[in-house]
Amino acid sequence: MINYISKLKEDIELKFGRRITTPSVFDSLWLDIKRDTGKEVSLSTLKRLWGYVKYPHQPRMEVLSILSQYLGYKDWRDYISSSTDLDFSDFLSEDVIESNSLEGGELIEIGWAPNRICVLKYLGNSQYEVCRAQNSKIKKGDVFSCSIIAKGEPLMCSSILRDGQPFAECYVAAKVRGLNKVSIKQKS
Repeated sequence: MINYISKLKEDIELKFGRRITTPSVFDSLWLDIKRDTGKEVSLSTLKRLWGYVKYPHQPRMEVLSILSQYLGYKDWRDYISSSTDLDFSDFLSEDVIESNSLEGGELIEIGWAPNRICVLKYLGNSQYEVCRAQNSKIKKGDVFSCSIIAKGEPLMCSSILRDGQPFAECYVAAKVRGLNKVSIKQKS
């Protein structure tokens, strides 16, 4: 996700013809986007996206779609599917939980847009049990395997058990925007 957003910003700066670094340049970009798309993205959203103003969350899908339209794409998904030149290799460095570094019994809270929250209990052997689920397709009591949980990346679950029975082979949470919250809460 983050690679796509970085690429999107680079592409916007290429089209716009200059780096986006000052308030007056943000004003000009805002006007250019409005003129080209007929839609508005707030100045504060643009400043957050470029890191001019600190904001811990990823932009909404609607904003990414408008910015993609500014570049001539139908929407954000069209931009992503057309971006074949991205290098998908990257090191994970912040808010990463490796299952093999846990002892067992830790409670891990994860979240993703728009308002999904899950609390997971680490069972050992790369398995987690869902202790709490809010607005998620995975439910309380589900058990799944996962080797790494990382902020900004999708959650890749495999071998999902529901009510002790095989339920699904794989599930991907936060597929487009990645997890926006990853924290170890406590040991149960």
